[in-house]
Amino acid sequence: LLLGSEDSTGVGSTFSTTLYTGNGGSTTTITNNIDLLGDGGLVWIKARNAAENHALFDTERGVTKILSSNLTDAESTNTGTLTDFYSNGFKVNGNGTVGSSTDPYVSWTFKKQAKFFDIVTYTGNGTSQTISHNLSVAPAVIITKRTDTTSNWLVYHTSIPTQNIYLNTTAAAAGTMGITSVTDASYAVNGSSELNENVGTYVAYLFAH
Repeated sequence: LLLGSEDSTGVGSTFSTTLYTGNGGSTTTITNNIDLLGDGGLVWIKARNAAENHALFDTERGVTKILSSNLTDAESTNTGTLTDFYSNGFKVNGNGTVGSSTDPYVSWTFKKQAKFFDIVTYTGNGTSQTISHNLSVAPAVIITKRTDTTSNWLVYHTSIPTQNIYLNTTAAAAGTMGITSVTDASYAVNGSSELNENVGTYVAYLFAH
């Protein structure tokens, strides 16, 4: 999917925080006026009153494909989670991470759009490679997760571009960042297992400044 055109109406059609109540065995449709079907994007869900994992779904990997930002787990498929992307929102089923009966949830939705947010997926080659993106500016934040096996959530941030931060740990910034250059059209990665192990599969979420 290409990024949506720049939106003169502001952030309302590119980002949404939406509260909803789960429906257990029945589906729940969340209307937030974000065009996930046409433009694509990321939906991040968290139960507000229970010790459930975070649940991340995006249009590049597809419906029912869940990642949890507080875990190192590989991607899993669960038909009880997010089942549909719409032109004005999305639909969830009754799994506890997204829709237990009467439980309150919060969802954060980011639409793919130039100068705001993009999603890329790629397969590692074990040495180095350049990853193209459509953000149209150099990303300020890149969150990368290997999807085919356990791994940390590696975060690149423009304020400390040479060190690693991890989304799923409390560790301080440390080590040497494997993202070696960043431009308005691409970024380069070395052979780090968290970024580019041979035949590993990856998803990256890119945010503009």
